[in-house]
Amino acid sequence: MDVKQMIRLVIKVIGFIYWFVFLYLGGRMVVDWAGFMSQYNIETPLFLTYLVFVGCFVTPYIMLYWKKLNPNGKAPFWVCYLSEYMARLEDRHSIWFDVLYVLKLLLYFIIILWMLCIILLTLAVIAWTVVLILLSN
Repeated sequence: MDVKQMIRLVIKVIGFIYWFVFLYLGGRMVVDWAGFMSQYNIETPLFLTYLVFVGCFVTPYIMLYWKKLNPNGKAPFWVCYLSEYMARLEDRHSIWFDVLYVLKLLLYFIIILWMLCIILLTLAVIAWTVVLILLSN
């Protein structure tokens, strides 16, 4: 196994762990919303809901179909269909191509924002754990 494959494997394992955490949190939120919010004392439930539900849908796509992680992976039907549809609209110089292109850029922005939020939350959890360990001694 070469280095690139090893890096891809590590990223996929971390992604799957995150995905299971998102699925667990999403299940807890659906089953007992008020109890979940009061147990963790979360002041921004809308932000947390955004993170959890986007995480449940975006993380599997990144892990399973992103070309950088899976060079031989086949994209889902809706991704292939949307790409072909966009190519047809571009050939016809349709205004809908511009609208869909802007929506695609917004989607990329949301995904990048989501990834940054996950990284920041992970760093905050690590820092908080270190602080708690240091304070307990």
